[in-house]
Amino acid sequence: MKKISISLAVLFVLATAVATAQPVAEKKFEFSTSIAFQSVKWDLEDSSSALNLAARLGYFLWKGLEFEPEVMLTAMEDSTGYFLTGNFSYNFKTSSKKAIPFLLAGYGFGSGNPMLGIVYDYEETITALNLGGGLKYLVGDIAAFRLEYRFRQFYWEGESEISDHQVLFGIALFF
Repeated sequence: MKKISISLAVLFVLATAVATAQPVAEKKFEFSTSIAFQSVKWDLEDSSSALNLAARLGYFLWKGLEFEPEVMLTAMEDSTGYFLTGNFSYNFKTSSKKAIPFLLAGYGFGSGNPMLGIVYDYEETITALNLGGGLKYLVGDIAAFRLEYRFRQFYWEGESEISDHQVLFGIALFF
């Protein structure tokens, strides 16, 4: 009985420590969506734009460490592409109860990369390194605004030739 009581007390302390390190106490999941708009103009007459929509479901593994699988859809004038990425992010505790800075890193694959007005579609799968950071600003007990910067380096046929930069804005819900 004594071992069970000690084990339960240790589990309770560990669970409390993990819960208090989350952006929202006692919430283990985060669903978030973000959007980015990009426009490319390469001469006086030719231009193109793209809309990027990202959706992710995060799970807090330990304290501020979160695993965030992500789907990013890119819609351009005549083409659409997708990217699936497995991101790990770390949410930092600050003295502010509302502002939560975070860093993320991940790797994924997709149907093409958005450049100069088309989502280029190659015969093989394209992979990409995904790095970034941002800020979540809590609104109420279960929601946050999310502003982030992303850098992606694309790879195919063993080469690294194209990278892009994005600023995404969105919302997050914790449950």
